[in-house]
Amino acid sequence: MFLPILLSVFAFHAGSASCEDSVTLWQFGLKRLAAGATTEPLQVLGPASDGLSTTFLYEVLNFQTTTISTNGGKTTATLTSPVYRTIVASASGWVETGNTGFVINCAFTSDGSGECFDSGNATQTGTATPVVLGVRTSPPAATTSFPVSTTVLPTSTAAPTTAITTASNDSSRPSVAAATLMSLLSVHILGNLLL
Repeated sequence: MFLPILLSVFAFHAGSASCEDSVTLWQFGLKRLAAGATTEPLQVLGPASDGLSTTFLYEVLNFQTTTISTNGGKTTATLTSPVYRTIVASASGWVETGNTGFVINCAFTSDGSGECFDSGNATQTGTATPVVLGVRTSPPAATTSFPVSTTVLPTSTAAPTTAITTASNDSSRPSVAAATLMSLLSVHILGNLLL
């Protein structure tokens, strides 16, 4: 009875993205990284040709509540609003860039302290404060597809047409917490079975 459940737990955990590796970014003075409700594990984009730095995709998630009007009624929905940044990290510091051209550059200037520049204008110095970010070490667990309906309004007296297409949501947000919880649960169940 417990064996099928245990095997499905292991299959779920093996199929989910892991977040076993991490990167420590050092900030000096005020917090510098883009903030939000939550962040996803960093996604490795690749190392520099000299091997001294690595480029990561940094995804910050904010939640936005919106009201949608449908057939005379209103529905409230909470949507995820991601903000994407690129971080180039090395042993001496890191640079974060966004699609608006905003740049943050933090680097050590001496042992245990350093400085950060915001788009070259604001400078903060101070003691090194670590920020540890998880790194996705495997590809996303799944890709989901969902229908998207598009209505084309006519420019003549012909009836409107509706086209249904399929959009892909590359599920880059696997629940690492759920995978960890399932692993702990399976260890607990296995421990009870062996006793």
